[in-house]
Amino acid sequence: MKKRLFKQSGLLLFSVLFLYPSNEVLASPPTNGVIPDNSPAIEQPKLLERQTRTTLPRIHDPRTTNNLAVKNQGSLNICWAFASNAALEHHYEKKNGTPISLSERHSDYFFARNATSILNENPLAYNRYLGAGGQEAATFYSSIRWKSPVLEKDMPFQLSLKPLSLIDLDKPTPFHVQGIVDIPKLSKDYTNSEQVARVNEIKKETLTNGGVTFRNNGKYLQSTNAHYNAKTDSYFTAIKNNPSAINHVCLIVGWDDNFSKSNFSTPPSQNGAFIVKNSWGTSYNDGGYFYVSYEDYHLMTNDSHAINSIENNNNYTHQYSKTDFITPSTESSYSIDSPHYYLSNNYDAPKNNHEIIKAIGIRTVQYNTPYEIYINPNGTENKNLKNLIKVAEGIKESPGFETVRLKEHIPIYSKDKFSVVIKFKRPDGVALAYFPAEFTWISDKVDVSNQSFYSSSRSDTSLNFQSLKTDFYIHVYTDDLK
Repeated sequence: MKKRLFKQSGLLLFSVLFLYPSNEVLASPPTNGVIPDNSPAIEQPKLLERQTRTTLPRIHDPRTTNNLAVKNQGSLNICWAFASNAALEHHYEKKNGTPISLSERHSDYFFARNATSILNENPLAYNRYLGAGGQEAATFYSSIRWKSPVLEKDMPFQLSLKPLSLIDLDKPTPFHVQGIVDIPKLSKDYTNSEQVARVNEIKKETLTNGGVTFRNNGKYLQSTNAHYNAKTDSYFTAIKNNPSAINHVCLIVGWDDNFSKSNFSTPPSQNGAFIVKNSWGTSYNDGGYFYVSYEDYHLMTNDSHAINSIENNNNYTHQYSKTDFITPSTESSYSIDSPHYYLSNNYDAPKNNHEIIKAIGIRTVQYNTPYEIYINPNGTENKNLKNLIKVAEGIKESPGFETVRLKEHIPIYSKDKFSVVIKFKRPDGVALAYFPAEFTWISDKVDVSNQSFYSSSRSDTSLNFQSLKTDFYIHVYTDDLK
């Protein structure tokens, strides 16, 4: 079969109108906080084959045991920052036993074109302004660059949107994010069995990692209507709305299998609901929380994210990645009909000292993706895998970002460029393999020419790499060689 590489449509930010919010707290919460994602669902292995091995209780409600407050975004359309930071906060407390509070204001400025008095001076910005809507995925994937988040005390929340300096944004991160789980959306014609499997996926990640993001229509959450019962704080969108109706994002923190279907304005077919943490303060919903039916259409047809690995911020001395930012305007997925494919990044030599490679970060967008990782510590000539050092192999069970720790550390030297090649195999049960790519070439902030390469060669010994002006989310973690 002829090998093909074709681009799946990404997100177009220029079609979204951003509004500057006022500095006063509004009577009604803002509901223009999330940019809709109209890209199609990516083909996945059968969900029933991935049934969770985790024992799931019928009720999981952390509200009585955690010490994390419900926050209030005020009049700003930055629910995306509150939802992603809430995921980090819940994961941190679950893993460390102590609460932490992160700065949503820093996230807002971190991605804003007008963060400073000079428009577009901020090198990490994409096409959004202070206080305006954004993408929670951008916040998740910027965190793996170790430039965010920062503590609330280092940049406290306020409604003022006055310009700052870039130095004001350069704050230390309290930890390093090393793993993200993506729960891909289902197609609009999903089956009942796919729905059940996705609910179990969300439960597993919530129980294990603290919380999972949930995109919804915030306008429904303010008074009783066909989608929301204000008396029982229950949300259920039964009709298959256009994804453009999405304008808000929150965090799922628990569930109740016994939550009665009669609590919803439009009853679903079965009992059961997730417990969702909002960002409108404690005066809205049930002390800041509401319930969403397991059968909610928006829950099924929008991507969700969770944090599954954070480490001390001294875990590695150096990180190599091709870009310092991830923006929803520049991310796409590519599909290929080959049984395997190869992605490669070239890196400049260490600037000062010799170093040792201790881990490699990789990202996938399909479940159960086999991989092999190779390193060329002395150059960028990678036509034959037999000439490289194979350092790891495995099956990446969940989509998202993962740090693969190497059993054998590889030295790199200040005089030599080095490169990483990853061989991915198409997951069983799918017709096409997909991989993510960040197209930084549409921006003048980063030049990745002749640094990232793709190959669909059939043989490991005759790789024909093609240069793509992109980033494949291949990260290299090193310490100084002593």
